[in-house]
Amino acid sequence: MSKTKVSIVKTGPKPEYQKIRAAVEESLNLIGGVQDIIKPGDRVLVNPSWVAPPVEREAGCITIPEVPRAVADIVRETGCPAGDCRIIGGGGGFDQSHSTVGLPGPD
Repeated sequence: MSKTKVSIVKTGPKPEYQKIRAAVEESLNLIGGVQDIIKPGDRVLVNPSWVAPPVEREAGCITIPEVPRAVADIVRETGCPAGDCRIIGGGGGFDQSHSTVGLPGPD
């Protein structure tokens, strides 16, 4: 059985989207790169940790929206067709439980 790979990349306080995206890319590269996980044409579901009512971003209780956005943007660049990359929210206090959001393809 293979071991699970985990990577953590820290950003400064209150990072802008580009810094968050760079951290997500670095984190994925540390575990072998997104191309190791997702192949062109794959369907992808991004499931962020939205299990508590929205609180201050720095509280660390939920995934801030820029993180799944960065993941979805990176996934789309691997060739995931528009509509086959979705973010799902559900559980806890997230007010749109079990809803999916289709993501547009690259511009």
